[in-house]
Amino acid sequence: ECCHAEAGAVVLHFDSPSFDEWKAKFKIRCGSDLASGDDAEMDAFPFKKESVQAMQAIPLGETRCRKVYRKWRCLPGRKGLEDLHDSIDGHAVWERFLLLLNWAHTEGGHD
Repeated sequence: ECCHAEAGAVVLHFDSPSFDEWKAKFKIRCGSDLASGDDAEMDAFPFKKESVQAMQAIPLGETRCRKVYRKWRCLPGRKGLEDLHDSIDGHAVWERFLLLLNWAHTEGGHD
């Protein structure tokens, strides 16, 4: 159900969780004409700015792309969590979210 309103709800935003999804998103973003307002967005979100810059360096920048993704989307310093995991993609995140939402509706939301 897409449009269920609930008091105290929190919206989680999972921005391009997998490396492939990140690359696809910023490849499109990099190829588009950026408007003047985009500069302010890039300054406000260094992740986006570094991602666009890394994609502009493709194909020579594949290593740079992985470094930018790892810096902003992985968990450095936590063994096993700082690598790129192909199994973590938008679908996997959505499935995990549905499990947690179901738990909150059945168990977690009741004292």
